[in-house]
Amino acid sequence: MTAAPADRDWPATRHGVYATIALTLAYVLSFVDRQILTLLVGPIQADLGISDTQMSLLIGAAFALFYAGFGMPIGWLVDRYSRRRIAASGVAIWSVMTALCGIAGSYGHLFLARMGVGLGEATLTPASFSLLADSFAPARLVRAIGVYMSGAIIGIALAYALGGQLAGYVAEHDRIAVPVLGTIRGWQAPFLILLVPGLVVALLVAAIKEPPRRQPTADPAPVASFMPFVRARARVLGPLFVAMGAQSVIVYANLSWMPTLLGRRFGWAPADIGLALGAVFLTAGLSGNLLGALIGGRLLGEKRHRAYMGLCIASTATLLVVGPLGPLAGSPGMVLAFLVPTIMLTSLPTAIVPTAVQMTTPGPLRGQTSALYLFCTQLLGLMFGPTLVALFTDYVFVDQAAIGQSQSATVGLAAAISLVAFLLAAAPFSRLAASLDAQE
Repeated sequence: MTAAPADRDWPATRHGVYATIALTLAYVLSFVDRQILTLLVGPIQADLGISDTQMSLLIGAAFALFYAGFGMPIGWLVDRYSRRRIAASGVAIWSVMTALCGIAGSYGHLFLARMGVGLGEATLTPASFSLLADSFAPARLVRAIGVYMSGAIIGIALAYALGGQLAGYVAEHDRIAVPVLGTIRGWQAPFLILLVPGLVVALLVAAIKEPPRRQPTADPAPVASFMPFVRARARVLGPLFVAMGAQSVIVYANLSWMPTLLGRRFGWAPADIGLALGAVFLTAGLSGNLLGALIGGRLLGEKRHRAYMGLCIASTATLLVVGPLGPLAGSPGMVLAFLVPTIMLTSLPTAIVPTAVQMTTPGPLRGQTSALYLFCTQLLGLMFGPTLVALFTDYVFVDQAAIGQSQSATVGLAAAISLVAFLLAAAPFSRLAASLDAQE
C-alpha cells in the first residue's frame, strides 16, 4: 500500500462529496432491505405459522449473526484492501440475498437468507467510516458522517412508506404471478423488487475514488496491534460502545414492533401505518441526526470535548423520561406524538459517537475499530431490541395485546443503561481528545 505523508492535504472536496452521496445511498438501501420485513409480519406469520418470538429472530438474530459475526474479519480486510470494492461487493451480496428472501418457502430458508443479508451489510459501514475519515478533516467529518447516518433514517422512512403500500397490496393479493418464478406469495414480492436498485447502487459505490490512508505505516497494521490498542482505549471505547448499543436496542424495539402495535391495538391498516411511521421517522430522525452533526461539528471546531460528550448525556437523560411513555399511550395520535422526540433523541448521537471513535483511532486500525463498534452496537440492538419485546409479550405479560407494555419496559431499561455508559465515557474521552489535539 502506498503511504502518503501524514500532513498531506485532504483529498479534493468533490471526491469526498461523491463518496458521501454514494455511501449514503447504499446505507439508505440497506435499511430498506432489512426493515421491509417488519411491515410484513402478519402475512409471513400467517403463511409460515410462526410466533412473535420466531418472527423477532428473523428480524434480529438471523440478520445479526452474520452482520456482527463477520464484522471483525471484514474490518481486517478494510484496513488492508480497497474499501470501495469491499463496500460495492457487499451491496451486491445483500441485494441478491434480499431477493432470495422473496423465494423462501419455509422459515428455515427465510432465516438463512436473512443471515446472508447481514453478511452483505456487514461490509458497508466499516468501509464507509474509513473512507470518510480519510476524506474530511474532523470538524467536517462529523457532518459527513451525519449525512451518511441520515441514510438509516431515510431508509427506514422509505421502507415504511413503500412497504406499507406494498403490504396493503399484499393483503389484497395472496398470490402473484411472476415471470420465470411462476406464482409466489404476495409477501414475497417486495423482496424481489429490491434487487434492481441494489445492483445500481453497487455500481455507484464501485465508482468512488479511493483516498490515501491518512495515518500510514510501512505495512498495514498487524492483527496483534489491534487488541492492545483496544485495551489501551477501553475506558473510552467500552462505555461508548455500550451506550450506543443500548440506544440501538431502543431503535430496533420501536422499528420492529411499532407497526404491529398500531395494527393490533388500534386496527390501523398497513398502508396507513407505513405512511405515518415513514413521515415520523423521516422528519424526527433527520432533525435529530443533522442537529447532532451541526452542533457536534461546531463543538469539535472549538475543541470543546467535554460539551461534545455532554450533548449525548443530555439527550439520553431526556430519552429516559420520554421514551417509555409512547407505547403506553391510549390513542394512535399520542403514540406517534411521543415517538417523535424519542426518534429525535436516539438519532442525535448517531454522528457524534462514530466521529469520536474515528478521530481517536489511528488510520490503519479504523476498519477493525469500526467493525468492533458495529459488532457491539448492532449485536446488542438487533439481538435484544426485537427479542426483548417479544419475550416480554410471550412470557411475562402472556398477552399479545400487551405489546405496548413490552416496548415501554424495553425502552426504559435500555435508556437507563445508555445514560450510565455515557456518563462513564465523558471524562476519559475529553482527556484523550485534548491530548491528541495537543500532539498535532
